[in-house]
Amino acid sequence: MQFTQSPSVAPNPNETMPLAAIVSFATDAPSRAVFAVSGGGHSWTVETDDAATEHSQALLGLAVGTDYEITVSARDDAGNMVAADAPLHFTTPPLPDDFPPLDIQLCEPAAREPATMIFPVGHHPLAKVEKHVNYLVGIDQHGDIVWHREMPGQVQDVQRLANGNLLWLTGNFILNELDMLGNQVGRWYPLHHKDNPPPDGVAIETQSIHHSIAEMPSGNIVVLSHETTDFDDYPTDDSDPDAPKETRPIIGDTIVEFTRDGEIVRDIKLFDLLDPYRIGYGLNDPFWHMRGYEGGVDWAHANGIAYDASDNSYLVSVRHQDALIKVDRETGDLKWILGTHANWGERWRDLLLTPDDGLEWQYHQHDPSVTHEGTFMVFDNGNNRAVPFEPKTPPGKNHSRAVEFAVDPATMAVEQIWSYGDGGEDPIYANFVSGAYRLPDTGNVFVTFGGVITDPDGKPSANMREHQVSARMVEVTHTTPAKKVFEMVIKDMSDDPVSFMAFRSERVPDLRQS
Repeated sequence: MQFTQSPSVAPNPNETMPLAAIVSFATDAPSRAVFAVSGGGHSWTVETDDAATEHSQALLGLAVGTDYEITVSARDDAGNMVAADAPLHFTTPPLPDDFPPLDIQLCEPAAREPATMIFPVGHHPLAKVEKHVNYLVGIDQHGDIVWHREMPGQVQDVQRLANGNLLWLTGNFILNELDMLGNQVGRWYPLHHKDNPPPDGVAIETQSIHHSIAEMPSGNIVVLSHETTDFDDYPTDDSDPDAPKETRPIIGDTIVEFTRDGEIVRDIKLFDLLDPYRIGYGLNDPFWHMRGYEGGVDWAHANGIAYDASDNSYLVSVRHQDALIKVDRETGDLKWILGTHANWGERWRDLLLTPDDGLEWQYHQHDPSVTHEGTFMVFDNGNNRAVPFEPKTPPGKNHSRAVEFAVDPATMAVEQIWSYGDGGEDPIYANFVSGAYRLPDTGNVFVTFGGVITDPDGKPSANMREHQVSARMVEVTHTTPAKKVFEMVIKDMSDDPVSFMAFRSERVPDLRQS
């Protein structure tokens, strides 16, 4: 066996994701390619699974601004080897000039999850800048930036698919699939999109696709959408019980599951499950107004969805109801409500989970997930730590946390089994976006404090229009107390700072092993 085309290396043709090298060669007999890569203090080997005579292999996991040496060889089925006469050399480019300010303050690789954490980061939509920048970024176990892609606009949720690609959601309801070289390979959009539909993609017979997405074991995709219904005699203020009432257009979220071809197989309405007259703080928030639904009342503000295979159900975060809810996928029935018992009517009393001693309810939460142990992890933003018309906890006395619950459906009891960020030393208050995720290999928890607002004096604030927004990401052990093994701050420290935010973070396998 011999080479019929000598090995060569070239950068990724997709310039939006520059941290990849494409190695090509050919042999006169079917062979498997073997690449030994070294650089930046790391060495690893990649071997292809299938035999072929022509090879073009993407090498991922390359760090920013690093020189790499790549040794290329090929092996046939009989075990014969052929090796290139000399190694290839490849240098990755530095970070773009407009890249967000990532400051890693702590990294203990041996204690961290052996994986890459990918997250969206960019200017807050209200940041006063000439050009809004948005990136997807991947940071490995060692704290190296090993993947980044410039994005065309704001990114909400990002999820890894079973096929290894990434599913990401825009701020204006378009769902996209990317391969790990940054190429778009799929797109879905709501048929009743308020703007002109995109020129390509699959139309879904629904109103929107917002906040959160999940892939089902079947390959179906489940998302959050919405509908609008007028309700009479509706409160106009979430802080004044004596404010006048009037007929108002109430936005209620829906759970929509569809096939990759766009056929809807589930459409469950939160109006059918929860009390539309139970209001929470945030009722008049401008989320829907900013997306073209002027006057729309943000009653529920569902912002996260996950699938629980143990009982074929959906887990949904309903932010303005300060509740996690479990919904039966087959029947569409509500199984339970995890959250404060305040202000629920008689119809819902038997669905409220009973807290064990020591449990602290979550408020205005994000990013629900089912852990590998069957418990439920969520990011407790903690907004107000009250419901109307209880007194609000001010930002300066508030905190956000990652919290894990265990639910016993037989007894309808809920236990708080772990938390991080309970307002002790170095409290952090992130009153919007954010996430928490239990990692499968180490059991560590990766926490994204994605929307931290501070006033000019550095004190916690809830005024994202006028004060600076930043983000902080930490990885901690799943112990009590938790030990911090990684910390990164994303904050503009210039004299005239602008705002950056991060929605949540997603684990993908170590790119050097893919």
